[in-house]
Amino acid sequence: GWENPLEKDMATHSVFLPRKSHGQRSLVFTYKQSTITHQKVMPMHPMDEEGVDDMATLTELHGGAIMHNLYQRYKRDQIY
Repeated sequence: GWENPLEKDMATHSVFLPRKSHGQRSLVFTYKQSTITHQKVMPMHPMDEEGVDDMATLTELHGGAIMHNLYQRYKRDQIY
């Protein structure tokens, strides 16, 4: 899972999401300061983090969640 809280760098307008496990990649999101607010950033549901077989069961169904689910399934060679 992802560490909390998020580290925010206001100089570069980025959010850093470190992984709890060693050896796994962290994510850095950069954004325009005027396009994102603290209220819009929500943690991912733990069940959705590893991917699901049926995308209709995703807790949040939007483009980012779909792409993340496809990526997780691709890593496990479970595309279909």
